[in-house]
Amino acid sequence: MNGDPRGHRLLDGRVAQVPASIRDMLAKPFVPKMPASDRVRRVVATGIGSSEAQARYFAWLLNTFTDIPACFVPLAA
Repeated sequence: MNGDPRGHRLLDGRVAQVPASIRDMLAKPFVPKMPASDRVRRVVATGIGSSEAQARYFAWLLNTFTDIPACFVPLAA
């Protein structure tokens, strides 16, 4: 690292690896398998501040793109 005190060459090398890493991830996507007994039946999401928006969005994603019912519930509930 003496010849690269700020780590620019190291960073350049890591950035150069990104396209191959993305190609590898897309070639074999991770799909978790859940046993039927562990099947999620319903999701209740909650949060405050910026986490509230994320919880509402998460519930919307589940309702829109999966068969898992989800709702947002205020933290005070």
